[in-house]
Formats: sequence, C-alpha cells, structure tokens
Amino acid sequence: MGFKIGEVAGIRIELHFTFIIIIIAILLMLLFFNPTGILAYSLFLFFLFGSVLFHELVHSIVATNRGMKVKKIILLPIGGIAFTEGLLKNPSDELRVAIAGPLFNFLLVIVALIVGQFLGIPFFIDFESIAKNNPLNMLIWINLILGVFNLMPALPLDGGRVARALLSRKIGELNATRAIIKFSLFFSAFLFIVGLLSANIIIAAVAVFLFFGAQQEREVVEIKHLLTKFSTKDAIVKPKMISSKATVAKAIENMVKEKTNYLIIKEKNSYKILTLGMLANSSKNASVKSIARELKTIDYKKPLSELFLTIIENSIPVVGVKKRGKLIGVVDINAIRLLAELSKIKE
Repeated sequence: MGFKIGEVAGIRIELHFTFIIIIIAILLMLLFFNPTGILAYSLFLFFLFGSVLFHELVHSIVATNRGMKVKKIILLPIGGIAFTEGLLKNPSDELRVAIAGPLFNFLLVIVALIVGQFLGIPFFIDFESIAKNNPLNMLIWINLILGVFNLMPALPLDGGRVARALLSRKIGELNATRAIIKFSLFFSAFLFIVGLLSANIIIAAVAVFLFFGAQQEREVVEIKHLLTKFSTKDAIVKPKMISSKATVAKAIENMVKEKTNYLIIKEKNSYKILTLGMLANSSKNASVKSIARELKTIDYKKPLSELFLTIIENSIPVVGVKKRGKLIGVVDINAIRLLAELSKIKE
C-alpha cells in the first residue's frame, strides 16, 4: 500500500499509492496539455506533501505524549495513517490526538493569512490566480481544504475520531463507532459517485480507501468489545515450529501439511516468524533463517484486545505470548476471530 521515502525521528514515512497516482497524473497532464504550468503544479505538490506530512507528525507527537509509540506514517492526498503500538487510554486521549492534525492546518492558514495581510498579498480563490500571484495563497488553500476535509465526521478521518470520542462519553465506544460508521459509509459512497461523475480517479480512490477504512474500524472495535469476555490464555495455541536450518521448500511442505500460513523459528533465545508472503519470491533452496522476521511478542497478562490490536497494527497473522520472558504459545488472528464469533453467539 505504501512506498518508503524516508524516516523522521525514527518514524518510517511512506507514500500511499493514491498519492503516487496523483503525482503521476498531474505530471502527465502537464507534459501533454500545459508544460508551462510545471512550476506552479510542482509547487502545489510540494506544499501538499509537506502539509500532509506535518499534519501526521503533529498527530504522532500528541499520540507519543499520550503513551503510544508511532512506528510509521503512510501519507495520502487527504491526510495519512499512523501505525502505532499501544492503546489510547480513554476518549479524551483520542480526541486530543485526532484534533491535533486539523488544528495544525488551521493554525498554518491563520499564520499565512496574517503574513499575506502584512505583505499586502491579495487572497484569490481560483487556482490560476493563486499560482500566478503568490505561493502563499496556494499554501493557505491546501491547508484549509485538508483541515476541513479531515474534520468530516467519517471514519477513519480525524473528524470521525473526534465525533466518536465525544459520543463515547455518552453511549460508549462500540455504539459511538457504529453510529459514525453509518455516516462514513454514506459519505464514502457519495464521494465515489462524485468521483465517477467528474471522471476524477483520485476522488474515487479516496472514497474506496474511506469505505474499507470505515469497515476495518468497525471490525476492530466490535472484536475488541467481544474479546473483553476472554483472557489471552483462552486464545493461546501451540506454535507450529520449523528448524532454522530448513529450506523454503521444506517450509512450504510443512505449511501444506499443517494447513497454516505461518511457521515459528527458534534461534537461541529469540523467535522469528515465517509467513506465506515471505516465501513468495524466495528460492526453494534458500534457508528460512535468511527471510524470517522477528516474532512480535506480548506478555500473557496483557488483555486479549491489546494482543488483537498488535496483530492488526503490524499486519501479521500471529503474535507470540511470553511468560517471564519464555514463549508459552502464540495467538493467531483466526483464533481471535473465532472467539469473537462465539462471544457474539452467546449474546
């Protein structure tokens, strides 16, 4: 989904494919229809990229102050996604983190307007005038649009998180999420239709992202709610192991035999995970040790809901469970979803 472009303060920065599409689309249109506009549009892309990046970094700073560790940020044309470790403790924390990004955009708009007023720079509303007269106008409009759009009360936008945080105080996180999701799905459908009617592939792509983002938000919150009835030990299973000396061919054979999409490798006092995706482009004679990655682990005392979020946030199928530093088993996403379904039947 994203391509790494660098790191800031230890946070991996990636560009989402929709951002790459908009860059390529603009450059191609300029090349064929308006080569003289390259400078103005290049400046537009630079300001857009910078504004989105700082929008997400502000989110990350506030999240870090609230006890979360930000691992990476994926930048989209309308904002971004921060991948974190840890949980926000209450709706107030979510409210602070969510509102920080748009507030940065609006603060930048106010500062730019004051500077423009001081320098006597007129404020324009059409792109041609903005591009021809002063870059300051472009910076103002980009941040104004980013701030307003991100405050729409739709998940996974900032406005959706703000609305959920406020509603959670009255009706709880689960009911608040369900209420916001209804509007989110309507909003994404409306945006998709607008994209189709205007032949704007970027708007349509953003709508698709919002739709699936909203669906994932609903699943995560509903499963978190259902998992409160279980402890981590209820989901622990014996890890499916393979020797670190085994080849990719042997790993594939074991996965077929065990009917699994992952295997665990023990190396001295550490453990690694080997997934089906890691095997895809590897030579059959390659050692599994060379392509396996460190297994994410969590203490057995941690709630099952936190373990579930670790799996989702890291896009991995399984998490190791440790007791006094020793691996006592693993919990995979399928076991968690099974427990959630059983809990739903009991209700």
